[in-house]
Amino acid sequence: MSEILLTLLLVNFIGMMSPGPDMMMIIRYGSTGAKRATFCCLFGIMTGLCIHLLLAIFGVSLLISQSPLLFSVVKYTGAAYLIYLGIKAWRSQSQNISNVTHGPVKASSAYFEGLCCNLLNPKVLLVLVAMFSQLIAPDTSTGNKLIIAFSLALESIVIWALFVRLLYSGWLNQWLQKHQKRINKVAGGALVSLGSLVGIQLS
Repeated sequence: MSEILLTLLLVNFIGMMSPGPDMMMIIRYGSTGAKRATFCCLFGIMTGLCIHLLLAIFGVSLLISQSPLLFSVVKYTGAAYLIYLGIKAWRSQSQNISNVTHGPVKASSAYFEGLCCNLLNPKVLLVLVAMFSQLIAPDTSTGNKLIIAFSLALESIVIWALFVRLLYSGWLNQWLQKHQKRINKVAGGALVSLGSLVGIQLS
């Protein structure tokens, strides 16, 4: 159990550190200087991950991955949403911190975007299906699976929270805000590319 858990935590860590939609979203919000919105985006991502973990535990993710129709719906919806987020980021102008730090609309928008970015990403679904089907024995109890899921979620929120703290370190945050428009372009282009790859590679 402990060896399997350590392996899963390592795989999860490598996945988080690989540039992907979640990282692009956090960097984009981090460049605005709005810590509240950035953490709301992070919590949205974590909510999506927790939903994915629960679906994987109870076998729903496996059923979706094995159903051509259901997986196509998830795949193309996710790809379209990533492209939408990319275009939105590309077209967005630099924002003043006073305009984004306050107000429930911006915070809720950041949370929703983070949630959908993770939840609609079919690669997250496939990775978790692979992890739970190949590394966890079929006769593993639901209780142990929940412990594994909790450990993965806890690792993710700690790593992402540290990443956000890094983004808000003095010199780095100043640099991000100074180059916010360029970061929006890079993040937007990356999200559009990732969305396109999701639609093409998983076909």
